Amino acid sequence: MTVLENIRLVALREVQVRIRSKAFLISTGIIMLVMVAGFGGAGLAEEYVGEFETAYDVGVVGQEAGATADALRETADRFGMEFNVVTYDSLGDAESRLADGGIDAVLVDRTELLFHGDTYDDVAVVSTEAVRQLELPARLDELGLSVEDLQPILQPSPLETTTLEPGDDVETASVVVAFGAMVLLFVAIVTYGQWVLNGVVEEKSSRVVEVLLSTIRPYQLLAGKVAGILALALGQLTILLALGLFMSVVSPDREIPAVAAWGVAAAAIWFVLGLIFYGFAYGVAGALISRQEEANHVTLPLMIMLGAGYFLTNIFVLNEPGGAGAMVTSLIPFTAPIAMPVRVAFGEAAPWEFLLAVGIMLVTILGAIVVGGRIYAGAILRIGPRVALREAWRFSR
Repeated sequence: MTVLENIRLVALREVQVRIRSKAFLISTGIIMLVMVAGFGGAGLAEEYVGEFETAYDVGVVGQEAGATADALRETADRFGMEFNVVTYDSLGDAESRLADGGIDAVLVDRTELLFHGDTYDDVAVVSTEAVRQLELPARLDELGLSVEDLQPILQPSPLETTTLEPGDDVETASVVVAFGAMVLLFVAIVTYGQWVLNGVVEEKSSRVVEVLLSTIRPYQLLAGKVAGILALALGQLTILLALGLFMSVVSPDREIPAVAAWGVAAAAIWFVLGLIFYGFAYGVAGALISRQEEANHVTLPLMIMLGAGYFLTNIFVLNEPGGAGAMVTSLIPFTAPIAMPVRVAFGEAAPWEFLLAVGIMLVTILGAIVVGGRIYAGAILRIGPRVALREAWRFSR
């Protein structure tokens, strides 16, 4: 068989074994629940916050109280506020209700606004505008004018607007996507990398690897295992993206701005690149040991590199995504999978920077395959104490 055929068969075997495992099914279920809970929680939060939006209780006393109350409600609605307006027959009743905290303000005869203790600027603005609208026709009649005569002045054509910087919604979406990409990429690389390591250790300790290596080369076995885990990871990622797209369709009010959408695309690309790079590294680490209990020792350097990527992204990229520190962090191979998608989500990564980072990562992956494959070949058949890197390198000759 050809090299690619051997790698494909190993990858297919890995997928078939893992896809039936409880760990894969549980993790897929958790991913789906988190996505649904995220959208549902956002909706509940909006409803919850909406219930506690500021509403004012305003009393009305005096001439044409009913018309004044209607004008207050309509004006408050235009201002995006909620006014609960109640008319009173006498000023005494309204003041009594104001004193015991039942209402926030009293509008008297369209000329005076009463408060008890604290004053509310929103109430004053809305009340003033409502009275102005009510009194305007009479004032214009005195001057021999009509509302139609002043319409071009009172309601001019809207001005053309131009936004020089992203609004709050765009910035919020970018922050959410950037922070989410940073956390999810870190967790995903650690999780799937651990799958590779566990698979290598299981095959080594059970001597299954000796049977497999009788027909294929060591580097083909390692490449096939990484490819199989990558296929499973991409399957879960596809489920996540499909579910997110579906939730966006059923919730059209939650649109993702273009800059944040590019961040999601960049996260998917670096998810693949990061998993290939670290997948080979975790596979080599698994070949150095014969027992799962030793995994923490061999994966410590990898966790340090991933942790450095996570913390450097927090320090440099989140705080100043366009700065020199952020750019360097997004170009270093072992930190780029976490840092670059965050910069893209903020719209601070130039196309040439993104392509340069990808190019550097591809070269690094090629080196990891060559070096990692040799170390893997020198350590995978050695049972017993942990194998040193230098010893594995020498033994593979």
